[in-house]
Amino acid sequence: MGDRSASESDNSTTFVLTNIIPQAPALKQGVWKHVEDYCRSQVKAGWEAYQYAGSFGDGGKGTMGEATSIANGKISVPRRFWKVVLLMPAGENDLQRITKDNVEVFAVNMPNNQDIIFPDWKQYKVSVREIEGLTGLNFFSKLPTELQNQLEN
Repeated sequence: MGDRSASESDNSTTFVLTNIIPQAPALKQGVWKHVEDYCRSQVKAGWEAYQYAGSFGDGGKGTMGEATSIANGKISVPRRFWKVVLLMPAGENDLQRITKDNVEVFAVNMPNNQDIIFPDWKQYKVSVREIEGLTGLNFFSKLPTELQNQLEN
C-alpha cells in the first residue's frame, strides 16, 4: 500500500479486486510489513526491486478464527503467503546487468496466521526454488540458465 499511493494512477494499478487476498492482521501488520519495509528502504537507497508475491493452500487464521473462505464462500483464504524479491542497483538494461555478485535475491514463505510469532522476516527465508516447487512458477527464466540456477538456489 505504501508504494502505490503517490498518485491516482499508481493507486488504480494496484487497488483492484484481483489484487486482494485475505491476510491475517498479525501477518500483514507485522512480519510481512517488515519485508515490505526492507524492500522499500533498499529502493530509497538507490536499488530497483523486482517483486513477485502470492499465496497457496487452503485456510488461514485471522482475528475471527480459522477460515477457508469469507464472503459467503466467494473469497478463498490461503494458508501461506510467499514473496520472491530481486534487488539490484538502479540502471538500464536490467537483464544484461544482473550478475550473482551485484544483486540480492531472496524468497519468503509465511503462514497466514494470527498467531505468527517470529517478528524477524528472515526467519521465513527459503530458496526461490522452493517457491517454484510450491507454485509451479518459473522465476528469472529470461536469465542464462547457469545464472538463474545460482540466484534461485
